Amino acid sequence: STLTYASRLRARGAPQAAESMLRDALALQDEVLEPFHPDLGNTTRILGVLLQQTGRAEESLPYLYRSLDINRRAYGYRHRLVGESLIGLARSLDTLGDRAGALEAFTGGIDVLSGALGDGHPRTLESRLMLVESHLTAGDAEAAERVISRVETGLEAGTPAAIVERAARLRGRIGAEGRAP
Repeated sequence: STLTYASRLRARGAPQAAESMLRDALALQDEVLEPFHPDLGNTTRILGVLLQQTGRAEESLPYLYRSLDINRRAYGYRHRLVGESLIGLARSLDTLGDRAGALEAFTGGIDVLSGALGDGHPRTLESRLMLVESHLTAGDAEAAERVISRVETGLEAGTPAAIVERAARLRGRIGAEGRAP
């Protein structure tokens, strides 16, 4: 599919090509699909996340809000894709310095992913680690400690190594910052 192809382009370090492909796909979908078709929710979310990851958080917001709206209408409030839209939104809001909005979106997104996929699922764990990073950036070691403890509880034998390593790195940062006077 176009989305898979765009994801591969992005992964191979060709974000402009991925963006242009996603924008073309979105224009076409807007022409032929109902306004709240699930495919639109997915394309707008992926485009929003791509913009956010390439340093254009402000530009990403309308796409991420739109994806959240479409995904909620298409799937209800507890679906994995609603959680993914919320996490994307949280990261952009966080980048833009809207701490309250980011925390609300992180909390909602993690809650949805945890309910839809389970606490130990890699996406739930990754999302919690993003929240830990957000807390550390904001200088709130106490909040970071609470979330990292929850992550450590969810780690299991099958957890991808990258997540385990990232959790250990963040634990090290919290340890260092937590003990500072």
